[in-house]
Amino acid sequence: MHSLSQFDLARPRVRLRRIRVMASSRGTRSGALVAVATVAVGMALALAGTASAKSAFQAAVSGHTPKPMPCPNGEFFCGTANTNLGAAAWTFTLTSLTISTCDSYTATVTFKLADGSTLVLGENGTACGPGKSNLSNASGNSYGHPGDADATWKVQSADGQFSGTTGTGTDALQFAGAAVSGSYTGT
Repeated sequence: MHSLSQFDLARPRVRLRRIRVMASSRGTRSGALVAVATVAVGMALALAGTASAKSAFQAAVSGHTPKPMPCPNGEFFCGTANTNLGAAAWTFTLTSLTISTCDSYTATVTFKLADGSTLVLGENGTACGPGKSNLSNASGNSYGHPGDADATWKVQSADGQFSGTTGTGTDALQFAGAAVSGSYTGT
């Protein structure tokens, strides 16, 4: 048995003649050709749509950053992520911080799969301590003030398995002591 593509490429004229003969014998030659063309176009569009569809980015992150913050390249947070494409390394690097009742920040967030595929997000957010207190209301000896961060992000770059990932999303992080966890959801 031949696959559809093998049959079409190997014998396109024979197949078309069979359709014409069958159609003309019934007196509906043009109707049969239109029906065959419609089915072929519909199948091509359905297959193309399936191949190019990409789900929105999603990830659950967690990390443990013991004192004095030994993330490999100076990142503020680092850890692992479970993304919709598999397990990844996750880093969160502050690029600006404005101290206020709730601190506003910008950050670069990177997800890297085991095969080297990388997704980089530009993030803008707000981090608050309990009761919307500033995160620095503790003694100099304390470490890892508890808090929550809520942010929006935009894809800055994507390669490998992340290629074609574009757009924006939101994230929510919770941190206390050396622990951080949260989620990223694309829109």
